[in-house]
Amino acid sequence: MKAAARRATWALVPCLAVGLALQAVNDAAPPVTLSYLTVLSALGLLAVSGWALAGGGSAQGAGGTTAQRRRAFVLARGMLTTASLASGVGYLLLIAPQEGEGYWLLDSPRALAASVLLHVAAPVLAVVACRADGDRVVLVGAGGSGGSGAGFGRAARVAAAWLGWPTAWLALALVAEATGLVTMPYPFLRASDVGWWGVLGAAAVSAVAWWLTGMALLAPARRRDGTR
Repeated sequence: MKAAARRATWALVPCLAVGLALQAVNDAAPPVTLSYLTVLSALGLLAVSGWALAGGGSAQGAGGTTAQRRRAFVLARGMLTTASLASGVGYLLLIAPQEGEGYWLLDSPRALAASVLLHVAAPVLAVVACRADGDRVVLVGAGGSGGSGAGFGRAARVAAAWLGWPTAWLALALVAEATGLVTMPYPFLRASDVGWWGVLGAAAVSAVAWWLTGMALLAPARRRDGTR
């Protein structure tokens, strides 16, 4: 792992751990806490980041097995980073303004700290780790502008594959809600509030936004001279 990526990951791990602990204490109900896509994504990102610091995502060594392990790690980290970034933006723009008095910064100190750590700090640090460690090169390749051709096609396929995680979560969350295990934590995906057509519409819009987030994560870096 490159030095900048390692520093970002060392900052990310306690950020996620403290944010998750505060969220759990604030909810005071494990089924509620574990129903949030943000929380589950943060748990996965914490595990992947810890594995990275232990050398699990290293590209050192020779042979196809090492290269495959590196690619699998980068795919998992990218998927969870996209989840953290997309859910963080969604929270800040769609959910937080509807809570309390409509100003999320006026939350209780504990809730505010959890929100900042999980929805702001963690996504930023995760993106820094991915970009600094060269994840895009592993997944898309060093060539290509990202705007057309093979590079764009590979990025588009990876970003589409990353939709598998929120799709699986949504399916399980809807089943859990239908069986009465938990209440859907996101109002715009709650069938009892918006109806099934509303759920499908919100899911479609969310999928597009999620894919665009993944594409942004895979965008080529802009060099100092302004080229890509």
